[in-house]
Amino acid sequence: NIFTKAGTEFLNDSKTLSRTNLSSNYLLNSLDKSLKRLKIDYVDLFQTHGIPENKDIGEIVKAFDKMKSENKARFCGISIGNAISRGLELIDYDFIDCIQLSLSLINTDALKELIPKCYKKDIGIIVSRPLAEGFLRDFKIQKFFPKDDLRSKYSEEKLNEIQKKIQSLTFLKELELPLHKIAISYILNNKMISTCIPSSNSIEQLSSNIDTTKIILDSKILNKINL
Repeated sequence: NIFTKAGTEFLNDSKTLSRTNLSSNYLLNSLDKSLKRLKIDYVDLFQTHGIPENKDIGEIVKAFDKMKSENKARFCGISIGNAISRGLELIDYDFIDCIQLSLSLINTDALKELIPKCYKKDIGIIVSRPLAEGFLRDFKIQKFFPKDDLRSKYSEEKLNEIQKKIQSLTFLKELELPLHKIAISYILNNKMISTCIPSSNSIEQLSSNIDTTKIILDSKILNKINL
């Protein structure tokens, strides 16, 4: 399956200055450009990149309807990151087939209401950041990161909070599996979740991540994680 996102417009050919643009024309033009670059006729899923405000919904619905009627996108959805409460509001408008959100062993907020509600409404779930920006690669917590690493912007307080959460998961060592494999399989073992997007910086990491699809976690372990 192929899916793409649009909604972040870079200004004046800049790679750093951008704004959210969820207008119908921009989304439709973005999809056309993606199809041209990929040399394909349609994508399986098109998503907005950027959390829609109420004023954007009409424009998005217009774009989604046109994409589908022209057979350029089979399904359409939105990406919300950690904006759980906003996600709960948006799915009530009944214009999305899929929602992309953040979820991990140390960030389970979406499991409380949003994911169960999506499951009942037959809305697909794509989980981003299942490795929590790389913190769940192993049980050891780094405190220093290169400047180009997103984690370098975390405060010491936030790093200490993450460390405590990971320390609370040390019982998972009994599985004798790398933490990143447990983290991904934790997501994939949830029947309400369609798939996840773990980051991979090498072919080896990609291959290792793919291997996690074969792992089935015991229900006792899953219940202990969710306590």
